[in-house]
Amino acid sequence: MSIEPFTRLTFYSKSDREKWLPVINGCSELYRLTEFATFKAKMRRCYVLHVNPDSLEYYLSLIGSRDYYYIPMLRSKCYQGFSHRHIPPKEGDKWFVYGVLSHTKEDAELFVEASNKGDHRTIGLLLGYPECCIDSFIDRWCSKGIIDPIYEAYGDECIVHPYCNQALRYFGLRITPHLPCSGNCESTIKMGSDWFSIMKQINSVYADYLFNILSMPFTWSCMNGVAIIDTPIFRGVTNSNFDSKLKIVRNKGYNR
Repeated sequence: MSIEPFTRLTFYSKSDREKWLPVINGCSELYRLTEFATFKAKMRRCYVLHVNPDSLEYYLSLIGSRDYYYIPMLRSKCYQGFSHRHIPPKEGDKWFVYGVLSHTKEDAELFVEASNKGDHRTIGLLLGYPECCIDSFIDRWCSKGIIDPIYEAYGDECIVHPYCNQALRYFGLRITPHLPCSGNCESTIKMGSDWFSIMKQINSVYADYLFNILSMPFTWSCMNGVAIIDTPIFRGVTNSNFDSKLKIVRNKGYNR
């Protein structure tokens, strides 16, 4: 059983909303730009590209005139918020194209082949993910069917490094692109340092905002397909694992 994708953000006051919503939107856009910039800099071999036909000019400007190889793979229904899966569109649905962009034809074809086979190890390596995190993804997501393994990665009480913090990714707030094996994965922290350097080059103001937000304490709780995330600046609600057992993660916050 699953719940349709959705996200909701509630701020504790009107002034909080006026202050923080533009910051969150700016941080989310910064992450999207960084994700492509790391690929462009050849820090990873492939980049997953979601092409909305209504915004084709934007994607063409993003790619530019470089010699990239793009292979479209499937159509997915457009959804509000965050989704853990692609949803086949029905007649009349708005849709986007999920595909892979690569520096070489061989890597693009390898990604498609791995995707068709369900070879998540090869996919993860092509996207530049740490091997330890790929292993945990295969165990938690693929073997156990846990589509949102925040509790499994962080546990009950924890201090999550901001580079490893994926508990706010539903709202576009993250520094690294993958689900980490733990809240203090050394490989993810190293990767995050490289990604954060790119972020600082793109927009140092929003990069610092993002680091500080991901360093804040949070409580993540999940039951019956709905996750609630409380932070000092907002409460977020989204779709998650459908489990009748309540799971709670209490992150104490990170201090440099």
